[in-house]
Formats: sequence, structure tokens, C-alpha cells
Amino acid sequence: MAFDAADTPFDRFVAGDDHALTREELRGAILFFGDARCHGCHGGPHLSNGASFDTATAQLGPGFGTGPGPTDDLGREQATTNPSERYQFRTPPLRNLTESAPYGHAGQLATLDQWVEHYQDPAGQLLAYDVAAEVDDDRLWDQLHDNRAEVSAALTPFLTGVVSDADVPRLVAFLGALTDGRAVDDLCRAVPSSVPSGLPVLDPCLGP
Repeated sequence: MAFDAADTPFDRFVAGDDHALTREELRGAILFFGDARCHGCHGGPHLSNGASFDTATAQLGPGFGTGPGPTDDLGREQATTNPSERYQFRTPPLRNLTESAPYGHAGQLATLDQWVEHYQDPAGQLLAYDVAAEVDDDRLWDQLHDNRAEVSAALTPFLTGVVSDADVPRLVAFLGALTDGRAVDDLCRAVPSSVPSGLPVLDPCLGP
């Protein structure tokens, strides 16, 4: 299938290939499904339970402008009107994660290492967040909302201190094993010659 990208080292390991994961990736998997408890939120075939949490990440960008401040984004509370879900956002799936930087629901962190490190102390990381150091586009710097104290106070409690310094490289290695090389393939080969109506498709791979 042209758009199938589920042949990852982890998938091959689960299917019975004991050598599909490196030792570091395997150590990361043991952490992911063990002491770090990542699988509690990132479970199932897509590695997401679909639930929403406050992970204490900086609010960056215009959002919906529905919070206490003029441009705060209430997150899931916007949809449910439940105050207990304020600043919560849906758990993302992790497949092909290495190809989806930057990380966070608004791209607050540039690298996967930083995102995993965030879970050592989410509230502390949020309060120390430096948008100029994390975001290249300076047009976004003045869109950092001054609500970090409120977001950190609503942090989902069980997300604090789930990883240590030593855990970070192992977890990052495992997360890399969730990427199928075909996810970065040139998909020009999948462009049809026509649509069902019979009209031809201009080949976007040929350029202007």
C-alpha cells in the first residue's frame, strides 16, 4: 500500500524478530512499557489512548482566545466546558515520530530529546521555558502567553518525574524504532494519472 508506514523495527520485534531492536532501543522499550509508564497514555496500535492531559507545555500561538487572558487556549475545556479539563490536549500517536518535529501541540520544543527531558519536571521546565531559545521563527516570540503559572498548576499529576537523566537517551532510541523508513519516501509514485471522474491529474512531481 502506498501510504502504509507500519513496518518499523518495533513492529518487526513484536512479530517475532528478536534482533529487530538494538540493545539501547530494547532498554528504552523496557522503560517505555515499564518504570517510565509511557504506555499508560501511549498504548494501543497507534501508541495513543486518545485521552487528553495537561503536560505543562508553554502556550504558543493564537489559540482560540477563550481562557482567562485575551488569547489563552483552554484546550479540551473549550469542547467539553468541563473546568477540570482546562489546558488539556489530546495524546498524540507516536508512529513515525522522528519525522514530525517540532514537538508539543504547538511545536514548543525543537527536538525529541527535549520533549522526553520535559517529563523529568514538566512544571519546572514550563516555568523556565525560553521561547527565543526553542523557536527559530522570531515572529512567534511575542505569541508566548503569560499563563505559565496557571498551566503548570493544572498539570496532570502522574506526569511528574517519570524519567531520569539516564532514561532519556534510551527512550529516545526506542522512539526512533517507531519510524518506518517508508514514511520519508518520495510518494510521487503514488500519484494517479486521473481521478474517478476521468479528469487527468497534473503531476505535482514534475514541478512548475
